Amino acid sequence: MPAASRPNLRPDVELLVINFLNAQPDFIEMAEIVQFSNDIPYFQDMAQNAAYGRVTRGAGLTSRFMSGPVIDIDVFAFSYDLSVKVSLICENLMLYMLFGEKYPEGAVYKVTEIAGPHWIAGENQDLTRYGATYEVRAR
Repeated sequence: MPAASRPNLRPDVELLVINFLNAQPDFIEMAEIVQFSNDIPYFQDMAQNAAYGRVTRGAGLTSRFMSGPVIDIDVFAFSYDLSVKVSLICENLMLYMLFGEKYPEGAVYKVTEIAGPHWIAGENQDLTRYGATYEVRAR
């Protein structure tokens, strides 16, 4: 079989984390709107009572069957307290709930926190941005 036609057997960890976080009761039951994606809406389209999580994949270990990228989770909100709250919930979910789970996108066998939730300066002074970095290995 030529290399170009081989299927990609590695899990899409970015999609796995996005789907995992969007399905969590912790966020679904909150009074505020919490949405995760690999992008955030334009500033003008953001709701005042919402938090938007941007999940992005960085470099990391990869083989034919395993993916171990660094994942950044940045939470944007108009409220400092909401941004911090969502970031801390993400931290707990990533470290204590994601490990060992099996999803259509892959099975997670290791989650390591590289940098815990912290404030990140941004160009827009109306938005608070809190971010954290994790290494997620899945096969």
